[in-house]
Amino acid sequence: MLIGSPYLTGGLAPLPLHQPPLKCSPDTFYVTPNMFNCEMLRLVREAKALSQSELAKQLGVSQPKVSRFEDGISAPNPEELTKLSEVLGQSSEFFHQAGSARSQSAVSFFRKTTSIPMKVITQFNARMNLRRLGILGELGGRKLPARRSISHRPVTTLEEAELAANELRRLWQVPRGPIENLTKLVEDTGCVVELFNFGAGKLDGLAIGGGTETPFVFLNDKFPADRRRFSLAHELAHIVMHRTVTETVEEEANVFAGAFLMPKEDIDTKLYPLTIEKLIALKLEWRCSMKAILKRALQLGRIKTRYEQFLWMRLGQLGYRTTESLENDLPQETPTSIEDRK
Repeated sequence: MLIGSPYLTGGLAPLPLHQPPLKCSPDTFYVTPNMFNCEMLRLVREAKALSQSELAKQLGVSQPKVSRFEDGISAPNPEELTKLSEVLGQSSEFFHQAGSARSQSAVSFFRKTTSIPMKVITQFNARMNLRRLGILGELGGRKLPARRSISHRPVTTLEEAELAANELRRLWQVPRGPIENLTKLVEDTGCVVELFNFGAGKLDGLAIGGGTETPFVFLNDKFPADRRRFSLAHELAHIVMHRTVTETVEEEANVFAGAFLMPKEDIDTKLYPLTIEKLIALKLEWRCSMKAILKRALQLGRIKTRYEQFLWMRLGQLGYRTTESLENDLPQETPTSIEDRK
């Protein structure tokens, strides 16, 4: 079964025809339409969670031969290419498309709840890059219409992350108070937002691209609306603020998301006194989870750490640490299809 569209239009400038196989590089890779693109092989193998040895066994070749294919040292012959297509579920054209298999403007950022094996992260990253290529193929080299812009705003402190969120709300002229539809707001920048079957409850979302490329945000389709909403704000933070991975990027993105969804000037006075009943009421008003509101209250100094721990304990006793009250009562934000956005 084909995964996404096998074509990526636009992209990088081709080399002249009849060049020998090229060494694949994580930085730059150029390929003509008639050449075997080794990046595509590695991408789809990782999406299938196959090791080189496992793929070699299915192909009936040696592991070093698969390694040479992926490194661009050699290319499969027609018979081997046909077998690759059958085993990996892609057309032969997929392996000859020009351009890079991965976004060149920025690294991928995952929002996850617990530690996840690198093999799993690699698989999801590859699966979503496959979907990204498919969408770019659907667009045929065009950019999606954009009514708002995203400018890179680097930060070095949590305070700057809060300021970045406030600045973006002003730039986008977001009305005060709760954001009515965050998905539509982000889509208005030309960003692609998609609900995605991660197949695991540990991954919330992923941001790919940014800079000069179309940004993509994939959100876990199994999570409730309030959690997906915070994840979208979190991934937006990465697109706005981050181009490299540091030890603080996740905390910075969480602060940005809290400030963007719940600005201090609008929610500060509503966070004290804070009770379980108040958290439920604020959840309905701000369309954020009770846990996110509780963390925001601590960020803004409206509650002390000891009282926060008490409320966490109460949430656990009520079963709200896993499934919150009114989980299905919040409006669902459905991303717009690519066809409707062209």
